[in-house]
Amino acid sequence: MQQLIEECVKDLYSVEKQLTKALPRLIKAAQHPRLKASLQTHLEETTAHVKRVEEAAKAMGFKPSGMLCKGMQGIIEECSEHLKEAKPGPVADAMIIGLAQKAEHYEICGYGTLLEYMKSAGMREGFDLLKENMAEEERCDQLLSQLAESEINRTASQVQPAEKPKGPRRASSSTKASSNGKPSSNGKAKSPRDKVSVR
Repeated sequence: MQQLIEECVKDLYSVEKQLTKALPRLIKAAQHPRLKASLQTHLEETTAHVKRVEEAAKAMGFKPSGMLCKGMQGIIEECSEHLKEAKPGPVADAMIIGLAQKAEHYEICGYGTLLEYMKSAGMREGFDLLKENMAEEERCDQLLSQLAESEINRTASQVQPAEKPKGPRRASSSTKASSNGKPSSNGKAKSPRDKVSVR
């Protein structure tokens, strides 16, 4: 169990470090003032989370570095792809909340699992520090839900989709070329069988 706990701590350390770099992109893309402010606050919390994980790992007797959380890496890559295609506005803000909550849920799951492992093993070193991180993740998730449900999702649902530009008209079947390169009178290519034999 000790090794499993150590791996979980290292995984969460990687998660928090990655998010300190990813959150500024969400903050920049967000347009709603309260959403932008909430993400900024959570960026500051995330910086504190990194330090708490370091302190917890030190209390347990190991360094938290040396692992890359590929799960969070994948979430952040998906987030970057969505941001490239998004047009700033209510719909993008709704999307940003969804992406941020996906990361929050990943963290909540990670911290919850780790804390249960520590309870089972009777480990108290660093427990309260990690529990504080989890509490802040849960508060952030709840705040994002409130923003989405009270205003942002409703505003986004009222945005009319942009009209798609009309492409070039396709040629009708009557203009298709026949087998000898010229269109037939009825729009269909004549085959050798269509020729009338003369006896």
